[in-house]
Amino acid sequence: MNSDHTPDGELSVARVMESLPEAIAALFQRLMAGPRLSREELRRRVATYLVSVEVSSRDVDHMDVNTAQAIANRCYRLIDTLTVESGEQHRRMVQAAVLYFVMEADAEDDRESLIGFEDDKLVVETACRELGM
Repeated sequence: MNSDHTPDGELSVARVMESLPEAIAALFQRLMAGPRLSREELRRRVATYLVSVEVSSRDVDHMDVNTAQAIANRCYRLIDTLTVESGEQHRRMVQAAVLYFVMEADAEDDRESLIGFEDDKLVVETACRELGM
């Protein structure tokens, strides 16, 4: 089975874009167009970013480490869906969701904003939903 299909039908990047606020969708689309990274590299980036969040939380009282850890776990689950059979849209969607999470200065700056991880959570949950997770 081609992994560009979900239980509900065809994987839809357009549906994902429509589910996200405009600024987030534009950034997500740019991240989808980036060069392909390996599963190992994506996992490394999540782990490295999570450590940086934990370290930063010592100086930034409002950093929600628990939310960041929950998003990281979802990212690992997304990465685990990548196989040799994964279609290109599937790979790009997973990679864009992961890269969005590990980007500190995205739509809501993770360190500066009181709701810094809410946009990351939305992006990762939207990708998970689209991939049938």
